[in-house]
Amino acid sequence: MNHSKKWSKKAISMALVAAMVGTSVMPTFAASTDPNATAQREAKNAAISQKAATQGMVLLENNNNSLPIAKTKGTKVALFGVGSYKTIKGGTGSGDVYLKNGANISVEQGFKDAGYTVVNKTFLDAQNAAYEKAESEWKGGMFDSFVYKEAAYAETDVTAAADQTDTAVYVLARNSGEGSDRKAEKGDYYLTDAEAANLKLLGQKFKNVVVVLNTGGIIDTNFFNGKGGYAANDSLNRGKIEGLDSLVLMSQAGMNGGRALVQILNGEVNPSGKLTDTWAVDYNDYPSSAAFSWNDAVHKDGETTEESNAANTAATAEEVYNDDIYVGYRYFDTFGKKVAYEFGYGESYTDFDIEVKSVQADNNNIDVVAEVSNTGAVTGKEVVEVYFSAPAGDLDKPYQELAGYQKVEVEPGKTKTVKISFDTDDMASYDENKEQYVLEDGTYKIRVGNSSRNTVEAADISLDKDVVTEKAANALGMTKDKMQAGTYTADHVVAKGGAYKMDILDEKSEGYGTGITPTTDGLSAAKASLSLSASGFGKTETHDYTDGKVTSYISEDTTTDSNAYSKNAALDKETKKNVKAAKDATLVDVVNGKLTMEELAANMSSTELADLVEGGTYNGLSAGTSSSAVIGSQADSVYGAAGETTSNLYNSRYIPNIVLSDGPAGIRITNEYIMYDLVPTHAKFDAGKTYYTGTYSWFGTTYTEIKFANEAEYNAEVAKGTSLYTTTGTKYYQYCTAMPIGTLLAQAWDPTVIEEVGRAVGEEMLEYGVTSWLAPGMNIHRNPLCGRNFEYYSEDPLISGDSAAAETKGVQTKADGTYSGIGVTLKHFAFNNQEQQRMGSNSVVSERAAREIYLKGFEIGVKEAQPDYIMSSYNMVNGYPTFENYGLLTTMLRDEWGFEGFVMTDWYSVGRVNGVNAGKNVQGLLMWAGNDCEMPGGNVDNILKALNTDKTLRLGDLQKSAVNMLNVIAKSAVFENMLDKLATSGDAVTAAEAKSAKAVLAQNKAEKVLEEAKKALEEAKRSGSADDISAAQAAKDAAEAKVTEAKVAAATAKAEIKVAEAEKQLAEVRADANATKAQLEAALKAKAEAEAEAAAAKASLDKNVFAAKKGTVRKVTAKKKSAVVTIKKVTGAEGYQVQYSKKANFKSAKKAATKTTKATLKNLKKGSRYYVRVRAFKTINGKKVYTKYSAAKRTAKIK
Repeated sequence: MNHSKKWSKKAISMALVAAMVGTSVMPTFAASTDPNATAQREAKNAAISQKAATQGMVLLENNNNSLPIAKTKGTKVALFGVGSYKTIKGGTGSGDVYLKNGANISVEQGFKDAGYTVVNKTFLDAQNAAYEKAESEWKGGMFDSFVYKEAAYAETDVTAAADQTDTAVYVLARNSGEGSDRKAEKGDYYLTDAEAANLKLLGQKFKNVVVVLNTGGIIDTNFFNGKGGYAANDSLNRGKIEGLDSLVLMSQAGMNGGRALVQILNGEVNPSGKLTDTWAVDYNDYPSSAAFSWNDAVHKDGETTEESNAANTAATAEEVYNDDIYVGYRYFDTFGKKVAYEFGYGESYTDFDIEVKSVQADNNNIDVVAEVSNTGAVTGKEVVEVYFSAPAGDLDKPYQELAGYQKVEVEPGKTKTVKISFDTDDMASYDENKEQYVLEDGTYKIRVGNSSRNTVEAADISLDKDVVTEKAANALGMTKDKMQAGTYTADHVVAKGGAYKMDILDEKSEGYGTGITPTTDGLSAAKASLSLSASGFGKTETHDYTDGKVTSYISEDTTTDSNAYSKNAALDKETKKNVKAAKDATLVDVVNGKLTMEELAANMSSTELADLVEGGTYNGLSAGTSSSAVIGSQADSVYGAAGETTSNLYNSRYIPNIVLSDGPAGIRITNEYIMYDLVPTHAKFDAGKTYYTGTYSWFGTTYTEIKFANEAEYNAEVAKGTSLYTTTGTKYYQYCTAMPIGTLLAQAWDPTVIEEVGRAVGEEMLEYGVTSWLAPGMNIHRNPLCGRNFEYYSEDPLISGDSAAAETKGVQTKADGTYSGIGVTLKHFAFNNQEQQRMGSNSVVSERAAREIYLKGFEIGVKEAQPDYIMSSYNMVNGYPTFENYGLLTTMLRDEWGFEGFVMTDWYSVGRVNGVNAGKNVQGLLMWAGNDCEMPGGNVDNILKALNTDKTLRLGDLQKSAVNMLNVIAKSAVFENMLDKLATSGDAVTAAEAKSAKAVLAQNKAEKVLEEAKKALEEAKRSGSADDISAAQAAKDAAEAKVTEAKVAAATAKAEIKVAEAEKQLAEVRADANATKAQLEAALKAKAEAEAEAAAAKASLDKNVFAAKKGTVRKVTAKKKSAVVTIKKVTGAEGYQVQYSKKANFKSAKKAATKTTKATLKNLKKGSRYYVRVRAFKTINGKKVYTKYSAAKRTAKIK
């Protein structure tokens, strides 16, 4: 996204939300006036960031065993390179995280903290001073990346350092960010002349030279490995520099990156990261290189730096995805291209052997079992990677595709077993001419290894006939055949002259099928030959497509806007459905089951609906007033957040606003600020106060002192309508954690690491009141020069999808598996693979490439983790803006993948509409297409015009968008916070309804945990060990007990609403002087009935909750003709019943009772073994209630 703020050092702030009438439930700022208030949490999450960083750093080369460096305190090292003293924690733009001063740990600081002696500190201080001077003179903005190019070192400085130590660490830094792409030029993709000279000098002077890449993406590495064979005087500094020993990809490792790097360099943590991209020998080897971004720009008069002329704009606006499905290793391996470092590659300080023990296949799953042995001297982690190669058929195929992986830690001399499973239909390809996914007949090869080019063939799986696994629908308008023939409609491209033929890679392209010959170092497998029959596959998956249809819900209340709308003629594919009247209904009523979400929407006014999806008008200065509802235009409730939804419906509909904060390397909110308060217009002049005016801009609100000589001047300014502010000068603090960039996290190849990062971010979101994190970013690394690749994970959709799913689960679930009430926003959906001209660029891509490469990761993220939000991108796809693309946002996202959250635009997308919808009133198109929420809104009038005047927006589309938003808001933490406040209301009915809604949400969470527990148990039964099954069964049993408890609690709370309503009615009757005796008796009777129902519900709660519990036998000890049973205590139990039998089915079982947690079973037969189980009991309402029986344990032979 691009709506982000870099707050100046000046006094800047926003007014606090004005107090609302009645029961105000508006959230307020959660910042602290104590800068040390969150120190404990800061330290804990910084440690999580550091741990994740160590897991994703990649050891690319370690020649001469120059690593690890000795850990001994006082060990001397020499540091060089910008990245050593100005270590880059992450890229620029909206993904930046504002840290506490000094919180970003440089490599230099990391060495110092670890007890090393940096021998050239004076030199580094001078370099740092030069850097800071240049930065202070820099005039760039937040979407620019400051680039400092070090000068060539004086030989005397290098020699002085080399005289004191054998080891030099050179940290090469590169940065990029939002709004522009990188360039294949010196100082970016290639070394500067000074950098090349400096490295050459280090190679000559030091015995051990470690080169560290503090970069957010790929750079040329010929200077280190010489794989391209370039001459020493190569104009792009690609000639090999002698004397360089080790190469480490530090990446951009978050706030504790310097400490994490030292742990890697000295072996405290054995490097285990693996590349998630292919590092080419030559940049031009990437198939997208020639036309990517500004590479195909037409410059004026030979000018090589002009980037804003019209020819450049036209060239960069049309991005033809000529590489089709051949992205990354899919291209390099299929076309047999030499690489510098292959996908999935990474070295370690130890050695591993991987032996494939078995491969099994059926129509549902492929299971690979392998043993990983550590043959080295230190503990380390290895990643077992499984690839498949699909047979050639009617569809062209890449050489191989990643299917699954698992990271495992193994001690030296030890062996561990891993099992990797994936769905058989994951090997299907998309046939865009038949609109279906198909497993073509032939032989599928399963390859296992530790990188894409070090694999062993583990199995051949033959399939006798084609199998159609899924019927889909081409949703994006382009196929490879149409692109190659130029037979598509002209609206799919923006180039002048209309449709044209495109050169797209396929099986006819030069070099296709050349393939590779993988190495098999440390690998072994007894190759299996397996077969599958097409007849054994289940039914083809199909989808019920919406196909543009919508239902407009009409309230039976004749005073509502929806009822008035019903008088209009139905629009295209519109069905109208009458629903009950509930004009004053609230979101709390929906949660309590009094009406559906659609019924609530039908009873809301059109303006309310438009306000929800668009907001009102907001200048950033009138927070909390009736005009403060522009969603996304900065946040009222969390200072410095990206924005929030409208608060106008708080008290009328109990719909709270949700706050959205930028990501993805942590939460980007203002770290320190001073609060300003809006002066009421009726306030008298106070000569003792200092007054300020506020100026709202893209970067926030700046406050400027305004002086008044007297009251008359003050009154004159107020009369002009000027908003005035005062401040106490109190400073507030919001310190968040900067996590490693997305690429580094993915390089861990370990979803548990990423989930832990997500959970830490979620903790900070809850602490500060952020509901939506605008992360993770997960566009594919199509080309190394994309300016935001650092935010994204990989060139591979499986890695991308798994990483996004893990981060989503971390944020959206607590450690106990329950929903956290906060959510992530997968972005940028989709094809945002370049930054240059991103507001209007057109990604021209085939349906197959879209589905198999660019959308697959999003699909995995949605299906595996159900993110609460998705953000559409700025660009077009095949001529149509993504944010108005029905095929993308509805056909695929909802109809095929089952997305349940809501979709938002990126900030100010609609203000830059290009292509076929340029110049149109597009708000109606947003809602029709499936984009539920416009950021930052403010276009309520356009929505109402499209609905009421233009008749281009169906009421059902507007309602659908509102319902999608409300479904997410209704389960959010901010909604629960609102319920907590309503529960303290002086109105007993309001309080009871709030408590009931809270109980319903608790039930919903418990049921979700149970659903996941059932899935886990099924998976354990399919492929797990006995211990796995036992643990999964126990988790399922515990989840079932929680659901039972939650259900009864919800029923009890619902009954209390009736009690409160009856009591309120009785009080009203008693207060009515004209009330009759019959009315009083009826009210008394209603109250008594409600109380009886509540009491019955309470009794049911006690009974069902206890009955849902389960007994547990801790141990059974065999004695002489007896056995002693030790029982785990069950809360509330009066005693325990023990059942025992010689038979596992407990036929003819005997029983024994005890009131303690021990029972002695007597008169047992010598030499026999008995099965024992136990259940607890308790007397409720005069009846004995039993829990479930425990799992059975078997005794040893009775003595």
